Amino acid sequence: MKKVLALLLALSLVFALCACGGEAEEKKEEESKKNPAIKLTSYTVPDYLAFNVTPKDVKDESYVDYFNRYQNAASSTLELKLYPTQAGSFSQVKITAEITLQKGWRVDSSDPGYSEDNENVLTVNIVLPASGEYTETHKIVAGGDLEPAFDDPIGSNFKVKIVSVEGTFTKS
Repeated sequence: MKKVLALLLALSLVFALCACGGEAEEKKEEESKKNPAIKLTSYTVPDYLAFNVTPKDVKDESYVDYFNRYQNAASSTLELKLYPTQAGSFSQVKITAEITLQKGWRVDSSDPGYSEDNENVLTVNIVLPASGEYTETHKIVAGGDLEPAFDDPIGSNFKVKIVSVEGTFTKS
């Protein structure tokens, strides 16, 4: 009799736990219906992510060459930061973006964003974490014509051009 009673209690406990698990899944389904994943495109990325590009440590490295001619030269590091503009999470987001540098500036040939075809455009390939917060730095150099200003490699009117995007954003 005690064994039968113990078996019935154990079975009722198992069924109770199964029933609770089903409610949790139903709640998740309801939440996903309330906040569906939004497919990111090059047009919608700015709604969910902000791009901040800042020149760091701009150094004047001008010199007089072998023929006694003055040569303009400079180097800098560009810091690229991304951060979310809305509460939520990102899933499997990959972004390719381009940043055009001011006349006279070019991406250092040792930098991963360098392209022989277009030295004054920094190409970045980003794999975004779920938080949406991301930082990377790139080395740039200058020489020759440094107009309009050698101390501002990206200029005041720069834009980040989104070339391609894949992944989703889910509002919380």
